[in-house]
Amino acid sequence: ELQNEEITAQSEALKMANNQLLELNKFKELMTGMVIHDLKNPLSSIIGLSNQKSPERNFQLIRQSGKQMLNLVMNILDIQKFENAHIPLNLVHINMIDLFNRATSEVSGLIDGKNLGIKYAGDFRQNVMADSELIERVIVNILSNAIKYSGNNAEITVSTEDWENQDFVKISVTDYGPGIEPEHLGKVFDKFSQISLKKTGAVRSTGLGLSFCKMVVEAHHCSIGANSEPGKSTTFWFTLKKGKMKNEVSEGIMKNLNENVLATLSDDDKEYLRSFVSGLSPLKFYQIGKLIPVLNAVDDTKSPAIKRWKTDIENAVYSNNETQFKKLISSIVDEKNTGS
Repeated sequence: ELQNEEITAQSEALKMANNQLLELNKFKELMTGMVIHDLKNPLSSIIGLSNQKSPERNFQLIRQSGKQMLNLVMNILDIQKFENAHIPLNLVHINMIDLFNRATSEVSGLIDGKNLGIKYAGDFRQNVMADSELIERVIVNILSNAIKYSGNNAEITVSTEDWENQDFVKISVTDYGPGIEPEHLGKVFDKFSQISLKKTGAVRSTGLGLSFCKMVVEAHHCSIGANSEPGKSTTFWFTLKKGKMKNEVSEGIMKNLNENVLATLSDDDKEYLRSFVSGLSPLKFYQIGKLIPVLNAVDDTKSPAIKRWKTDIENAVYSNNETQFKKLISSIVDEKNTGS
């Protein structure tokens, strides 16, 4: 009888181990699929753009796609490093204006593609003590997440405030997308937690970027968190220890990123563009094969405003942003109608 009990116990243990192996195998399959998904889109962009003719424009987009891929790969590698060993931080005084200028430049192509506005609120002149390279990537990851869940022509808010007796600064990034349901909010920083939620359709990426952010911020002995109102907004925030110095230069040097403002065209600029707009107006924004030859004929060396207009309308075409496409066309057509 004792022997039968031991056999039964061993059988149950083997069954449990087998179930765990099956679950691990499913997990690995989902993980592989999601990493491939995250790499597929930028790879497709690189391949597609390399077959087109507008080299200067395409180089920028190819570079942006390459950065997305590199960021995912670096997140995977650094998470492994943080898990397997203590990573020493190179703590230096960093000015937040410089930090955000560098981080936003890394995702500027994604911002332009959706015609997003970045609104800054708070005092960014403060210096912080942090590892410059790692914290810059934290901001890039959080901004990328906000961009992903923002609709075209929307706004993202970046704000700062004092934290814990003014020894720390709290940095928040808010998007006004679909939000996160309460039952999922507590898991957003867990490594691969998105994989377990994949079947619900709540997420479509690995979530490694947010896991990386949590590890880096906590390595700085600081805090990180998220708040969300489903259907309204989501805010990801983290804290950093203040540096001893404060940069007194004006916040005006922060990049004014695409505040949904159209290019300021002169009358001569508009007159020049009207002949091209007459060729663009009958076309649908998704008819890229017919639109691009017309846009390629626009001489963007005539003025900075024309160059901005051309870049904006190319961004609208490549990102399927119909609202912005129509707005840019009407900025020329309506002016013509007004003057006639």
